[in-house]
Amino acid sequence: MSKEKIIARGYHKFFNINERIETQLKNLTDENIKFPLLVFEKANGYLGLLSAYKNSSGEIVPWISSKTSISGEHAEHFSKMIKPFLTVEVLQKILSLNITLLFEVIDPLFDPHIEEYPKPELVLLNGVYNEIEFRLLDDDNTNNLLEILNGAIDSEKIEKIRKKKLITTINSQKELLEFINEVNKVKPFEKENYIEGYVFQEDTLNSPFMFKLKTDWYKYWKYMRSITDRFITKVLRVDENTSRSNLVLLKANLYTYEHHKYVNWLIERKNSFKEDEYKYSIIEYRKKFFKEKLREEL
Repeated sequence: MSKEKIIARGYHKFFNINERIETQLKNLTDENIKFPLLVFEKANGYLGLLSAYKNSSGEIVPWISSKTSISGEHAEHFSKMIKPFLTVEVLQKILSLNITLLFEVIDPLFDPHIEEYPKPELVLLNGVYNEIEFRLLDDDNTNNLLEILNGAIDSEKIEKIRKKKLITTINSQKELLEFINEVNKVKPFEKENYIEGYVFQEDTLNSPFMFKLKTDWYKYWKYMRSITDRFITKVLRVDENTSRSNLVLLKANLYTYEHHKYVNWLIERKNSFKEDEYKYSIIEYRKKFFKEKLREEL
């Protein structure tokens, strides 16, 4: 009887600050987590997984997925981006280590999010062992793999894979609170482009506790993305009577001065929207808002 084997795995699911009991600020203390915490920038894309296994013919082949799916447009897109790096040496190394490589997949044309990027890129997040217990690959092996991956590319047209950015180290709950307050000083209209957030991780390879912080800037513009989508579908693309009724409902979901300021700008532009603008990302709407509304007030 054949023995089942894990050929790929990702992170333990981890949550935002205050999203669960264990990530409430009051519980992020020395008694519950192990300081220091490593703080990494959270890139704003989607998750791609890469592993390797031997098929029935004994050939080493890649296992590629987006989150938990090996099919779908996101998995296919990640596959196109990662395949130029997949030499025999890379696949053999991944297989010998028995790991899955985790990437943040960024493409501002294929899949724009909230944060603006100038070009597509892959960010290597971690190597995770293909075991039931959550265990991370050490830095030396991760750096070696990154070097091998990038060594496979000799074309300047293909962007090299970069490693996730270590921002700082936090040694206490007090420092954690200070860090959160500092990064959230950036308000929605203060910067046209900022960052999604940060990932906090205990400084250990064996089952590190992890949690994340989404910046207030990011949460605002993510909410405005949903409001903009509703404005287009429920206000612009319906008859006048329905439009007026839906606009009242839309405004009922606005809670702050910043919410109203952005939506009032949408309403001011209501009769000048062009059909091609309906498909804009929130990044493009934000750029127009800054140009047409905010900068005229400076």
